[in-house]
Amino acid sequence: MKVRDVIRMLGILGILSVLAACASSSAKNDAPTGTIEGTAGDAPKIAGNIERVRVDYQGAVTGSEIPAWVQSAIDFDAESLQNLPGFEGKIAIVDYGVGQNLELLRSLVNNFNVQASVARRISNYVEANFGGEQLGDKNTAENRSFVEEVVATFSRVEINGLAKEKEYWVKLRTIDRGKKTESEQYYYYVLYSIPEQTLSEQIARAMINIPVKTKDQEELRTSVEEAMKRAAYNSVEEGRS
Repeated sequence: MKVRDVIRMLGILGILSVLAACASSSAKNDAPTGTIEGTAGDAPKIAGNIERVRVDYQGAVTGSEIPAWVQSAIDFDAESLQNLPGFEGKIAIVDYGVGQNLELLRSLVNNFNVQASVARRISNYVEANFGGEQLGDKNTAENRSFVEEVVATFSRVEINGLAKEKEYWVKLRTIDRGKKTESEQYYYYVLYSIPEQTLSEQIARAMINIPVKTKDQEELRTSVEEAMKRAAYNSVEEGRS
């Protein structure tokens, strides 16, 4: 497997957590995990006395199946998501939100600043993976300051070139037999794309604007830039931040 393919596989797992946390109108812990198949009694149980039942979905009137890209997002299937037909040379990024009012939810998700969130995800990834002890023998005050400047720079960036491709909604009923409660919520998904080359160029352009003063920092910049690509290519994550 080529290095680029490894980057894509590893990188597909992060943007969604940031996007969804900001765009949702309810707790992300209620997000579905695993395949949503059928209706009523054959819906998957998720934990103990809790299960979810699909009660409605986009295309139910005509009996349409849930699209492959939505199923990939629900299943956190990074590989399938990045190999969707027509996405050659592009990165697939999924945003979603959860709420009880579909129109309000659609408005919240579609008005959310995805461009800025992609950049924030990148800067957060750098901060988490290149701070203090993670720098190893490059852990000096000057190098830590360099990384901090990278984080600060990308926290202000907006990634341009994202295109909205598709949207889809599913309505689920959550049944908690232990608490003897039921609730219904909509899960609204939006699929975006961005050319790999466009994203790489924007990362490289921003990095050039950060001055490098030592050989250590030159090596760090190369490592950080590759890490940014891994973070940016990451659009599905089961863990929530």
